[in-house]
Amino acid sequence: MKLSKKVTSAVLAAVLSMSMVVSAFAADAATSKTTADTPVDAKAAQVDSADKSSVEAVDTTEDGEATVAKVENKKTVTIAANVTVGGVKYAVTTIKANAFKGADKVKTVKVTSKKIAFKKNATKGAKNLKTIKLSKITKASQVSFAKNCFKGSKVKTICVSKKMKKAQLTKIKAALKKAGYKNVKVKANL
Repeated sequence: MKLSKKVTSAVLAAVLSMSMVVSAFAADAATSKTTADTPVDAKAAQVDSADKSSVEAVDTTEDGEATVAKVENKKTVTIAANVTVGGVKYAVTTIKANAFKGADKVKTVKVTSKKIAFKKNATKGAKNLKTIKLSKITKASQVSFAKNCFKGSKVKTICVSKKMKKAQLTKIKAALKKAGYKNVKVKANL
């Protein structure tokens, strides 16, 4: 009888200590971030359908930034400031080469990011693209144009925020000229 009391008390002590360990792990798991909440590196990741963006696929980084890899083929394409991939929000900062491949219906692109870079051949494939609207751009340092970034399209006008000062407009025109687009008009009318 004494032996069974000792065994019973030992078993109870073991069960109690195990329950404390399990509850400690559960509390730790509840406070730690999972990979679904953390930005990750991914190539050509599908954008969540709930986004109000015309972006189909992006390349993502652990820094929480996204590069547009593919857009929808429709008359007006909207590239939102942020996209969601797998429940994680990423800031759109770049439009990569051939992102508009096969997007021959596109006539207007609206970019709502506060900072954007157009890489070489970014709009290649959008042969009817004529206007790019950069509604949140107020300084020339917020946008960059690689050489031949609009190759394969008919971009004639870039519209920026009406809050942009004349000196900043001049800098954007100079950047476009350096990229090979001296005939593209820059308007501050958004």
